[in-house]
Amino acid sequence: METTDVIVIGAGFAGLVAARELGRSGHKVIVLEARARVGGRTWTEQALGHDLELGGTWVHWVQPHVWAEMTRYGRQTVRSPIAEEAYWLGAGAAPRKGSLADFSALIHDGQQQIVADALSAIPQAIAPTVGRITDLDEQSLQQRIDDLHLDDEARSANESVWVGHVNAPLHEVGLSSALRWASATGGHWPLMHEASATYRVVGGMSAFSAAIAADVVGDIRLNSTVTAIDHSENRATVTLFDGQKLRAQRVIMTLPINAIDTITVTPSLPEVWRRANEERVASQGIKVWIKVRGRLPRFFAYASQHHPISVLKSEFIEDDHSILVGFGPDHTAIDVTSIEQVQAAVGVWRDDLEVIGVAAHDWMKDPLSKNTWMTHRPGQLTRDLSRLQLADGVLHFAGCDTADLWGGFIDGAVESGLREARLVSNALTR
Repeated sequence: METTDVIVIGAGFAGLVAARELGRSGHKVIVLEARARVGGRTWTEQALGHDLELGGTWVHWVQPHVWAEMTRYGRQTVRSPIAEEAYWLGAGAAPRKGSLADFSALIHDGQQQIVADALSAIPQAIAPTVGRITDLDEQSLQQRIDDLHLDDEARSANESVWVGHVNAPLHEVGLSSALRWASATGGHWPLMHEASATYRVVGGMSAFSAAIAADVVGDIRLNSTVTAIDHSENRATVTLFDGQKLRAQRVIMTLPINAIDTITVTPSLPEVWRRANEERVASQGIKVWIKVRGRLPRFFAYASQHHPISVLKSEFIEDDHSILVGFGPDHTAIDVTSIEQVQAAVGVWRDDLEVIGVAAHDWMKDPLSKNTWMTHRPGQLTRDLSRLQLADGVLHFAGCDTADLWGGFIDGAVESGLREARLVSNALTR
């Protein structure tokens, strides 16, 4: 049986960073990745005539872990287009058109009130379960918005903005998701929005993850699906889909919470992991790239959380076409491969958009992810996070689902990879 010091399951940002750090510390590492590529839930694909990010897209300098990696590998950013026009749905779903300033004025008071207590709830963003958040965590984001008693137009606009961030129906999302991200930006909600969806990586996320992979001192094995892990006090045996077995002193699992049940673990995973997997995290939406005919003024559009596409914005403008990116809260509400369904969805704002192509990956149907990005259900953050970070003997857990600072973001994946690499290295050198 082949043996190694550490097996890392998954070659997303968490797994690659962990493997790189362990290899550079002198440990023998094998990375097992079920996909035919590295990057996990980041994936740059040539589609619709452009390099499109089918998964994670945006980074920001207020995200310290990913920004350190950007600096390390000489990655640059490009800003998503600033909108010239804004579209939204007013009272009674009436279409509205205005400027960026008009929409910002509409949502300003609501956005401010939604996260007004972010710094008292989570005084230190690096400790997201410490503070008044313990009293607030059972509350949903929808409850917080309901309590503000906004008028119909402001309410719909504020809801749609947050649907774009949490990728789920708001009644299923914990208020904690909004508060922890706002805390990470000093309670300043415009900066939180900027950090979430403004700056793309030049060259794409796939090239970024490939640069980290090239720095791994160890073996990265693609198309290597892990089906089982048997672990004891001092070692673990990992079984692949073809029956091959490998043995290691430590294993780092980087699968998302929703996909952890795709591997049979003996003895079984800790109760906190099994319960979280059964409950599922809140995110359950879609991301879709849309090619429309003609050169359009740069715009963004917000519908409501009850529409299959709630958020739409321009990303690439060419002479004969424009590329838009859209998000919706429920992947079952629309077939993102259907031009007809996407055409109907964008028609709620304007009737002059002719959809001529779509590109998307349904991460909810992907057995290796089963969700988009981490957003907690009410109560999950303070109940589970600290225990999800704990090793179970020789099994360690990384991934953006277990991050403290920017949970759900690439930054969180990097943070968790660094954390587990340190813990594993310390355990191996004791």
